[in-house]
Amino acid sequence: MQRINAVMANRSSSALDIVNAIKLDPAVSGKVLRLANSAYVGIPRTVSSLHNAVVLLGNKRVHSLVMASTLLSSFGVKYSPSALDLKRYWMHSFAVALAAEALAKHLTRYDPVDSDEMFTAGIIHDIGKLALGGYDPDRLQHAVTQSREESRPFFTCEEPDATHSSIGEELARHWNFPKDLCITIAFHHAPTQTPEHGKQVTIVHLADIMTHIVGFRTFDGEVIPEIDEQALASINLPAERLKVIGEQMVQNVERIQSLIEFVS
Repeated sequence: MQRINAVMANRSSSALDIVNAIKLDPAVSGKVLRLANSAYVGIPRTVSSLHNAVVLLGNKRVHSLVMASTLLSSFGVKYSPSALDLKRYWMHSFAVALAAEALAKHLTRYDPVDSDEMFTAGIIHDIGKLALGGYDPDRLQHAVTQSREESRPFFTCEEPDATHSSIGEELARHWNFPKDLCITIAFHHAPTQTPEHGKQVTIVHLADIMTHIVGFRTFDGEVIPEIDEQALASINLPAERLKVIGEQMVQNVERIQSLIEFVS
């Protein structure tokens, strides 16, 4: 993780630099190759070299996936199966990543948005849940139970001093993640409450809501959070486009499964 972060910090880094950063880890190298040959890419060809796999997937995409895999290995050791279903968690996270990427690509026509950065933000927007599931499963389970009993969105039932958003933000700052990414993690449920309200927070917020609506939810029977109408209006995205992106998400199950295999 530290090696690839150092490479990505240098804007002039090449695919070869990424290869050199990950080739010392056979497990990660193998995952990159498998992903390049999976339904996620969806091309009828065999990619046999690590360099070609990185070129095909892209430096930023490989970086974000290695990040996700590393985070799972960091928190997964102490998991209580009843607190957080990992498959549901990753299904939701990767669905948000793909939706955020699709929204960014559409918005780029009018205002530049980096779709790779949005993909990364989508993957780790809920990293606080992963930390809670690994280190404080009782606190997580209490909020889940209260959410079901009171028919309220999960995040409204969390203890104010230890929400998944605040914990995720603290971790992101500790790991020296970019400031925009930290803000997105902290405010993805309240995009207009940050003085630095920007498109990245709004896009992840919308992607998160859309993902809940089409069925990719972290917890069984989870209540769908309300959309922030002010945030939605701020990007002026046609309802027809949102519908198309939602339909694409439902069709992305095989691609999402390939991504889950990468981190597992």
